[in-house]
Amino acid sequence: MNLSKVFFLKTNDQTVYDTTETLLLKGCFIKKYVDGRYYFLPLGTSILNKTMNLIRNFMKTIGALETTIPLFHSTDLRNETNRKFEGDLFIKNLSDNNGINYNLAASPEEMYINLLRDYEISYLDLPINFFQFGKKFRDEDHQRYLLRLKEFTMMDSYSFHTDSNSFSKEYDKITKLYNNLFTELGLNSVRVPSYNSLLNEGTAHEFIVDCDAGESKYFTNKDGTYTMHKDLYEESENQQKELVEKRGIELGNTYDVGHAFTAKMKSATYKDKSGNSKPFYMGAYSIGIERLIASVAEKNQDHLGLIWPEAIAPYKIYIILENENLDIVSNIESKLNTSDILFDDRYNLSVESRLNDAYLIGCPFILVMDGKNQPNNAVTLINRKDLSQTKLRIDDLAVN
Repeated sequence: MNLSKVFFLKTNDQTVYDTTETLLLKGCFIKKYVDGRYYFLPLGTSILNKTMNLIRNFMKTIGALETTIPLFHSTDLRNETNRKFEGDLFIKNLSDNNGINYNLAASPEEMYINLLRDYEISYLDLPINFFQFGKKFRDEDHQRYLLRLKEFTMMDSYSFHTDSNSFSKEYDKITKLYNNLFTELGLNSVRVPSYNSLLNEGTAHEFIVDCDAGESKYFTNKDGTYTMHKDLYEESENQQKELVEKRGIELGNTYDVGHAFTAKMKSATYKDKSGNSKPFYMGAYSIGIERLIASVAEKNQDHLGLIWPEAIAPYKIYIILENENLDIVSNIESKLNTSDILFDDRYNLSVESRLNDAYLIGCPFILVMDGKNQPNNAVTLINRKDLSQTKLRIDDLAVN
């Protein structure tokens, strides 16, 4: 793909933003629409899609099944569990021409329970884990670029079980999956016992990456063997532990939901070995996609720009040729073991100027052929992470 075709343009926006938001705006990944709502531009959309694909592939390794559910959630479903909207956080009181009242997607537990109703499900069919990538709408008073939005994408996952033992096994699988996912994205996450916001009680964990830009606070001891979210912290119980307070970004959550919703909703049951109807035991898991991308950007940057991990980078390789030469371009493409290439075809600009933009955009590898290299049919390979440089002949070129 040529850079001239991916909407990489200079912006006239003179607003002062946080450092990471500025990099994302200057790099043409996002554009602010209004507070809490953003456009994702082509380069940003590439990262968004790759992030969802990465999570999708991880979820499939544990047998989770991808679904898509409506954005409008009937208030009748929420009335079954007697869950109330607190304050004005959620967008509600919508109706259609049939007179059905809806809430705009915020938290879809009842929707997934409703999905299972009317099916003949036995204990042999369980466990089942559904997931989706769905839009969420929350009318937050406080917004902070991609870290706290009014409108965002979330990976929701809900598992249904015969009992707590089956749920515990799934909970452990999700925990391992989260740790591996965040590690692949260069994020050293900490699993912290947290407040169960779905039930106001019970087991829940928040996965946090330490970062001053975050809003989650937790306590830990010196060796990291003990952690506790600030929402759960009780000084009287912890004053002997010599704890330190830390701040970070919330990457994901896991919840033990149990029978809290399924016991209240009609026909939210399976047949046990004796043919008796029993309510599903339920687990819930979530990752905010835009916040995850912002977390990666916060933790992977330097004075030159962004440094995207290979798994979600907009393109794997950024190529700069001093002069246009279609034969050389074709030769380089044939030697590289990927089609995930971004050519900087702005030949009216100097190599140095284009290299600055390459550093800003943050693809994992940069290939440069300047006037010194071209006669020797050679290129300079730059590793964006550590800026190390390697001289190579095109015939020997391969980026694995």
